Parts: sequence; C-alpha cells; structure tokens
Amino acid sequence: MRIIEFSPQKMEPITRFQSTGAASTMVAVGKGDTRVHCLRFEPAGQIGEHPTGSAQLFLVVQGEGWVMGGDGRKADIAAGQGAFFEQGERHAKGSDTSMTALMVQVDTLDCLGPEVQSSPENRPAALNLQTTRLLLRPFLPSDAATFAGYRSDPDVARYQGWEAPFSLPQARAFIASMEQVVPGTPGAWYQLAICLRVTGEQVGDCAFRVLPDEPKQAEIGFTLARPHQGHGYATEAVGGLLVHLFGTLQLHRVRAICDVENPASARVLERVGFRREGQFIENAWFKGRWSSEFLFAILGREWGAKAG
Repeated sequence: MRIIEFSPQKMEPITRFQSTGAASTMVAVGKGDTRVHCLRFEPAGQIGEHPTGSAQLFLVVQGEGWVMGGDGRKADIAAGQGAFFEQGERHAKGSDTSMTALMVQVDTLDCLGPEVQSSPENRPAALNLQTTRLLLRPFLPSDAATFAGYRSDPDVARYQGWEAPFSLPQARAFIASMEQVVPGTPGAWYQLAICLRVTGEQVGDCAFRVLPDEPKQAEIGFTLARPHQGHGYATEAVGGLLVHLFGTLQLHRVRAICDVENPASARVLERVGFRREGQFIENAWFKGRWSSEFLFAILGREWGAKAG
C-alpha cells in the first residue's frame, strides 16, 4: 500500500484511466481491462477487499476516511489523497464520517502520484510515541475536522490560548504549519495528536517546546476532547511525553503552567509527579479578565525515580 497526493479540484475526465491527473502531473498509467467505480462511504462504512487480479488506485475526492494494507498498517486519508494497491494486495477501506472516492481497477497499473512524504531534507522526521492505550503521532491533514471540532467546544477552549469557535481553515493551517517544525527545536512548540491505539480515533493533542534560553528544559501542554475526558488519557499521554523528554532528549527539567481555575489539569500534572512550585496572582490578562496561574515542574531524576 502506498499513500499518494493529487488535486481533486483539477481532475481531468477519466479516459482509459491514464488521463487521471492533477494539473499536468499524471497520477497513473497502465494497460489492460479498466473498471472505474465511484464509491460513497457513509459514517462507519467499510469495504474489505480480498486479493484480486487487478491493481487498484483509490482516490478520495470528498470527505475523509482510512485505508488499511494487508500488513495491518492503517492510514488516514482525506480529499486530495489516495492509495495505490499492488496487484493481489489484500486491503480494506472505510470512513468514520463520510467519504466519496474514485476507484480505478486495471490489469496492470503504475502509480506516478507523489507520495505523502517529503524528502528528509524537506520534512522533519516523524515523532511517534506509544503508551499502553495511546499513540502520540504527528498531525495528518485528515485530522482537521476532529481538531477543529474539539477546539470549538467552549469548555475545552476556556483555559487555552485560542478562541472558540475554531474554524476548519484554521485547523488546516495549523496542521500544515506543524509539518515544518523539527521536534525539539528551542522555542518552537511541537504538537502531537493523541489517538487510541485500538481504533485510531483522535481524542486530543499534547505539545512541548524546548525553552529558547534553556535547552535542557522544556514546557508542555495538553488538550482532551470533552467526550474523552475522565478516562485517564491525559495522564497517560503526559507520561508518554515525559518518557521522550527525559529518556530520549535527556532534558533536566520540564514545566507546565495552568490556570488556577482549572483543577482538572492540575490533577493530571500532580498524578504524573509534577510538584506545584508557585502561584502567580493575576499575572496575565486572559480572555477579558486578570487570571492567576500555577507553575508546575518536575526534574529528570525525579521522573526516573518515580518511573523506576
């Protein structure tokens, strides 16, 4: 299975499949018997495929969904993305929302579409972290709707730095900006999607930045969608993030700041071993009021003692 990109706004009429293209860039060429299908996936719709004698090009022209290869590798895809399956490759497709896709089957097919990954010199290496129940991974374009959805919840946004509602274009721009951030760059926040390992569903996000003037220290933040709060996911995600910060990056100290009126976040930090080092009294003008904040921190050796 190979994930590719194309331009759904510039699709040419399909004539013997080889004219399928984005602007002047051809997506695929081939020969033999050709079958073209337009598929509409409703929420929770899924198609399982057994190996066939045809190669297959699957192009999402509207909505978003997922594809899964025979090796169990699952990838989220949205409009402008697709998947190429080799002849006889077992796979499945589906959508948790809705998706319209074009499926081209042909005897022999060579996929020319650009893969959804840049060369190493143009895109930072992906950071993927796993815990017992969660996968912390880079954001994907297909995350935009979910991301915008929970950021638009006033209860979720109340103590965060954005305003609700948070639009879909804002979400897409934010995700695009993350693609160029090198994790661990001093001063640069790096955001990771928090997903359930069993289903792949995104339930929130977490972030960290190495301090610009103290490269052995970092600050973290986290957000959980309201339906997924109260299940320990935030605590587990922060713990997984600390494993990376103290174990891989070998940092000395990690801090977090939360509003004094946000006890749920304070409890998460305390559960993973942060101590409250201070309280700032009405130190920030925030969303129309003077807010007070708690400062939490933990040292690498303290984390090591707790984890060990």
